Amino acid sequence: MAVEYLEDEGLLSVAGHCLVGTRHTDLCVDRLRLGESGELSVTLEGDLAALSALLPEQYRADGHSAGLVSARWVDLELQELTAQLDIAEGVIEKALISGDWATFYWQDASLLYRGNRDEGRLQGSLRRDGMDQLALDVTMPARTDGGLSGNVALRRFVLATLQPFFTDITTLSGELVGDLQFSGEVRKPLIRGSISVSEGSVSPAATATVAENIQLQARFEGQRATVAGELSFGGGISRLQGKMEWDDAPHLALNITGDEKELRFPVDTRVFVAEDLLLDVTGERISLSGTVDIPRGHFSLEQLPPEAVEVSADVELF
Repeated sequence: MAVEYLEDEGLLSVAGHCLVGTRHTDLCVDRLRLGESGELSVTLEGDLAALSALLPEQYRADGHSAGLVSARWVDLELQELTAQLDIAEGVIEKALISGDWATFYWQDASLLYRGNRDEGRLQGSLRRDGMDQLALDVTMPARTDGGLSGNVALRRFVLATLQPFFTDITTLSGELVGDLQFSGEVRKPLIRGSISVSEGSVSPAATATVAENIQLQARFEGQRATVAGELSFGGGISRLQGKMEWDDAPHLALNITGDEKELRFPVDTRVFVAEDLLLDVTGERISLSGTVDIPRGHFSLEQLPPEAVEVSADVELF
């Protein structure tokens, strides 16, 4: 690898070279000229499994990856930037307590960014089961008051594939469908379209309760959106109705109401609840008001803790 300092230009020049890693992974520097003005061009090709050592120990990855980064700057001001990553036959797996593996896989995934000092364009896609389940094409200005344009589309995106990324969820299913168009400014975006979840189910690891028949929809109309849906669990139904606005300070108001239902917690604990709540989020302020009725419940203790004391004779337990 030849390194040369070009005094007249005030930059450090590195000749093209490649670093060959494990699992046939190559990192090649095609151009590298470092200074107040300069350029670089770097390519990467190889096995995604080579990056598994960088992931948390309960994760592993596989697939063929190819990427590049190319940039040019003048007087420390970026003039051009291109970054691209393609991963074919990719897999990310997470070890579960049961000994099984939760798997997120795809046939092809690509991400491409091209930008200059005025604006940048981000394009991407994720292909599974012979169809593009995620596609995005968004143009973003360099300034927050610049124009924004683009769209994001979701086509029968299977939520179960996201389970490896949630540590507190034991089961996750359903389909995500949506089509959103973006315009306006970065600091005041206009969004039109809708996004919905159908036939969803989720089971948090902290409870033995499974939420099923999840139906949610959000409709976007410029700088506001309406949210509606319902889910069933514990023999009852909870309903959600609300709205979001981001004209000035972001604001969410969501009503959550439901009939009586059973919640189960480890070990052998059951409570019956019925809720009527209002969740209000304005900027960084979060408030939750309303009532949660708990008409009855049941729990049993295998043994009392050492600091437990006898109940006084004048105490009546129901």
